[in-house]
Amino acid sequence: QAGEMGQMAGAPHLALQKMPSSNSMWRAYTLLLDADALAAVDRYPESQTTLATLLAEFPDHPVGIRANRLLAWTYASQGRQDLAISTEQAMVARYAAQDDQENLGSALLTIAHSHFNAKRYDEAARSYAEYAARFAGQGHKLTALYQEGLCYVRLGRPGDAVDRWQIITAE
Repeated sequence: QAGEMGQMAGAPHLALQKMPSSNSMWRAYTLLLDADALAAVDRYPESQTTLATLLAEFPDHPVGIRANRLLAWTYASQGRQDLAISTEQAMVARYAAQDDQENLGSALLTIAHSHFNAKRYDEAARSYAEYAARFAGQGHKLTALYQEGLCYVRLGRPGDAVDRWQIITAE
C-alpha cells in the first residue's frame, strides 16, 4: 500500500536466510513470494534462480504450478516469448493431473494468446480449441471460441470461423 517494493522484496528474502532448509510448505511459499517480489522489481535472473530452487526442492508440491507460471512470466518480460511458451506448455503437461484448474486453464489461454500474437494461427487455434474443451467452466470459453474463429479467418478458413462463432451465439 505504501508503494515500497524494496521492503516487499526484502521481507521474504530475509525470512529465507533465517529459515533452515526443509520440506515445509511455509518454505515453498516463502520461496515463491521471494521470487515474485524479485520479479516485481525487475530482478528477473535472481527470481528465476529462486524459482529453480523452489522447483528442485519441491518438485511435486502444488506451488509448482504457480512457480512455473511466474517463471514463464519472467521470460516473457525479458522478451523471451518462445521460452515462456515452452515453460507454460511443460507446466500444463506436468501438472495436468493436479486440481488447479484455474492456473492450468490460464496457462493454456496464455499459450494460445502468445501463439496468436506471434501470428502462429494454426498453433493458436489448437490451443484455443483445447482450452474451450478442457476448461469450459472457467468463464473464458467464449473468448477462446472467438479467438479460435479469428485464427481461422486469418488462415483463410471462414467456414470454421463461422462454426465457432455460432457456438458463441448459441450459448
